[in-house]
Amino acid sequence: MRKSLFCFDLAVCSLWTVAALGSRTAWFASPAMWIVMLLLLVSRILLSFTLYNREKKAWIPGLLFIGLTFLTVGNGLDVKHTEIASKIFPLLNIGFNHSWYEGLNVAIAVWLWIVPLVVFLVNMFRKDSLLDSLTWKDALGKVLWTDRKAKAYCSLLLIAIGTLYAGLNMEARLCLFACVVAPTSSLYLLNQYYGVPSRRLWVLAASMLIFFFAQTHAGWLRMAMLGISFCMAAYVCSGFYKSRKNMVLAFFSSIYLGIMLPSLAIGNNQYTCFSVGRTAYHSLSSYPGIFYVEDKETGKVGLRDRYGLLVKPEYESFRYHTPSHWLGELELRKNGYYILYDICNDKYRSDDDIDHQLQDRICQIVEKHLAECSYQADDRLEVKVTLPSTNKTLAHVKALKNGTVCYYDYDKAPYIPTDSLANEPGAIACDTSVQFKWCQKKTLSYLQEATSKDTLVHQIQVTLARDKMPERKEAAALAEEISLLLR
Repeated sequence: MRKSLFCFDLAVCSLWTVAALGSRTAWFASPAMWIVMLLLLVSRILLSFTLYNREKKAWIPGLLFIGLTFLTVGNGLDVKHTEIASKIFPLLNIGFNHSWYEGLNVAIAVWLWIVPLVVFLVNMFRKDSLLDSLTWKDALGKVLWTDRKAKAYCSLLLIAIGTLYAGLNMEARLCLFACVVAPTSSLYLLNQYYGVPSRRLWVLAASMLIFFFAQTHAGWLRMAMLGISFCMAAYVCSGFYKSRKNMVLAFFSSIYLGIMLPSLAIGNNQYTCFSVGRTAYHSLSSYPGIFYVEDKETGKVGLRDRYGLLVKPEYESFRYHTPSHWLGELELRKNGYYILYDICNDKYRSDDDIDHQLQDRICQIVEKHLAECSYQADDRLEVKVTLPSTNKTLAHVKALKNGTVCYYDYDKAPYIPTDSLANEPGAIACDTSVQFKWCQKKTLSYLQEATSKDTLVHQIQVTLARDKMPERKEAAALAEEISLLLR
């Protein structure tokens, strides 16, 4: 029971250390305060080992821990124990519950600060069982380098912290290196500590390669790759059961080395969002924890963070709306228009009058029209739906036939640079020579009005640019099909 509580305490201390050092606000303006925070974490780990060994001088790291706590809180800084509870909800992909959050914070605080005091008092009343084997240097931290158990634990924790920072950086090569090296190094240390031969390190390294490259796949393929990776890690860790007959050690080492540590290395939880795969290991500029994902069937892209999906893969591309990336507004581009996404607040907004549903339906009609009318390379088509009573543009599609249908790059310059535009319903305007960057085209413009169910009059402007002069009936047929959407 005592050993189990000690292992649980080390697990809580490890989670606290990783959560605190990985927090967005862990890097204080003053390096001195960051050092104080680091010493606070180390003193709590030191207290755990001295209490477990029932040392008389356990009061020294205990006093150091309490003093550093008061110093940190007294300077208005957070001791970061709440970071553990805040990460549980996104990791488990469940909604935030304030009651559970507060309860977990209280439980963690009690365990980290109150329980050691209770254990120390209990040990004091059992003076016959206390040891006095520590020197003052040992009690102040040297024991973490001299005690075999403490040395092994600190080595594993340092590997985990290095892996954490590799994952936070999200640089592909560094993450791959950490994903392979951290689990194999940790397994080697565990084998050395428990006296188990290190014979299958290459199997674990191979499983970590499968784990890392599973990120770019989706669906059953990624599930299969993760399953194979974990089975290989479990096979390697089964050596603890065969040599030591320790099933608990084999189980938890499989979970730690096969799932937790590699997930820390790649910087995200890939056991979520199985329907999409990561795109080329790129992260969003200025936001390394947010990266691109792709729907493998449609080729459309979206965004996800370390824990789950942010933007569904329904868009063609993304671009920052302003030169200052830290403002965090992205243009989510699709079918010739965009909506704005506020990364920091997870909100959408639009700075135009485009009816997105109407635009999407017109794009489907345009794609069908381009295929049926045998448009050639660089032939262009522009459709603009306006509401004259309010001077609003409800849809504006600018399509280019170049093998596949491409939509214009959102430039404010005229897409088809002609002055010959129809300005009366039913009228046409032609231009026999319009100069583009790479070619010349003949254009035809057609205007039609359509009245919606709410009696609003819409104008549909269709402009075609082709090698040969477009026919009126082609433009009229396209305008008529679009007008059906408005009625």
